[in-house]
Amino acid sequence: MTGDSLRSVQDERARCRSSTVQSGTMADTRGQEPGVKDAPYTGDLDLESVTTSESLAERLRTVHQRVDKPSLRTLEQLTRHGATRLSRTTVSEMLKGVRPPPKAVMVAFLEVCGVQRDQMEPWLRAWERTFAPGPSPVENAAAAQLRQQIVRLQEDNDRLRRELAHQQPTIRQPRFGELASDEESRDPRLRRSMPALEASRLANRIRELREREFVRLTQSQLGQALGTLEDPLSPAAISAWENPGSGRLPPASRLEAYALLFCTPRSFEGAVHMLSLDELTPAELDRRDELRQELLGLRDRVGLDQGTPSPARAESIWHFRDGSGITLVCDRLPPYLRPPQADPGHTNYVRFAGLADLDALIDIYGAIKAYNPTSRVVITAALDVTQQDVANHLVLIGGRAWNTVMRWFSRIFLIPIKADDPGDRGAIVVHEPDGAEREFKYTLVDGELVEDVGFLVRGENPAAPLRTLTIIGGITTRGVHGAARCFIDPEMRGRNEHYLNPRFLDESNYCIVMRVPVVNKDPLTPDLSIAENRLFEWSNPRAEAI
Repeated sequence: MTGDSLRSVQDERARCRSSTVQSGTMADTRGQEPGVKDAPYTGDLDLESVTTSESLAERLRTVHQRVDKPSLRTLEQLTRHGATRLSRTTVSEMLKGVRPPPKAVMVAFLEVCGVQRDQMEPWLRAWERTFAPGPSPVENAAAAQLRQQIVRLQEDNDRLRRELAHQQPTIRQPRFGELASDEESRDPRLRRSMPALEASRLANRIRELREREFVRLTQSQLGQALGTLEDPLSPAAISAWENPGSGRLPPASRLEAYALLFCTPRSFEGAVHMLSLDELTPAELDRRDELRQELLGLRDRVGLDQGTPSPARAESIWHFRDGSGITLVCDRLPPYLRPPQADPGHTNYVRFAGLADLDALIDIYGAIKAYNPTSRVVITAALDVTQQDVANHLVLIGGRAWNTVMRWFSRIFLIPIKADDPGDRGAIVVHEPDGAEREFKYTLVDGELVEDVGFLVRGENPAAPLRTLTIIGGITTRGVHGAARCFIDPEMRGRNEHYLNPRFLDESNYCIVMRVPVVNKDPLTPDLSIAENRLFEWSNPRAEAI
């Protein structure tokens, strides 16, 4: 390796270790203040003349060149822990002028290239001239002035709210022998302590999206875009979310909707509307994932600050919010398959040794106890289920357990999966809406199982309408275990819950039949976000299903 090549590699490594990209030549640093070492010179870019996407992209490329054109991968790595991550696709399209960049992305790019905050205002004005809609020709100067006054009043209002929120009251120390919790229960000022910093960040971020991302929306317009007929969203709710002192956080599902709406300017072409995931381009999907990660991360940190469950914890299908008891039901193995320890007369008798689908049972039990640490959890065989067991949240594990218990529910809990043991038939059978039947079979290669089929069913417990009924099944034990791990595997549960939550309402009965790959006799966790892994889906409101 030549001396020049070695220096080039060393320079690249130094840039990756730095929190900002180092600038290039002395000519690029003209006009810097003495304390600023890495800011590229931008005084000659004439940003006030920028009015088109191409002219803005040209100046962004100039900044990129003046800091020696760091790779897109380097930019992504430098911002991976920041509020706005620069994906390679987004930066590439921004520099080419292919797609309007969100304001936050442009600012993050300039900051990582070393542009100082006091030099950012011309860039923001250039972005607003280029992408923010200007006033209608029929609007007069008085209307424009009035809008400016409203904006200033809103900013003043926000400033006052922040100042009031940070004014901590003077609280007397508890007397000797008096518990701090007693003091908190009596003094209302403690219950009005200032909101967490992360709550303020989340509130400010969603307000910034509404007012400045692509177009300025009213809270009413945003509510209409994010809400549905079944689940409307009022302006008052949005106002509370944007006020960090309200103590109210937007649900994770609403933040998912924010990310989907604001990931593309196409949401604001004509009437404000929400695109489906299938309509998004790869770059828009990347941006939506960035926004989703950012917003849910902020909400998660607020929950940790306030001692509340994180979104991932609260949204798991294994989290039962009412704190009621939970019954896990498996079938017993046939006598010829039971180990000696399953016999109560054996010296080393193990109570659950004779149950089927132990792998799935152990994983599900662990997840349920983790999400519901104070709830009572009962494990029982299908033939030993009592009336009290059935009145809990009921989880049926395995085809035989399902076949046994569903005989009691078959006329009042209607699902399109045929109620028999899939292992006996070697297939899972579903009923299509037109009455036709479809079979999904496992796959053998040279006599070895390489793919099984599993399913998940969720709905209202027919024996206790305020509780749930969950069925985890498959053709073989590998299918049952793979279906169970969909929402337990730490590498995959987030993706699967993210797919599941927006599609099936809490008040619906639904089922999913899925492929379960098997490698070296162990099941892999299915990724439900991949269409090929979903063999069949069905849902129905509970009122229609019972």
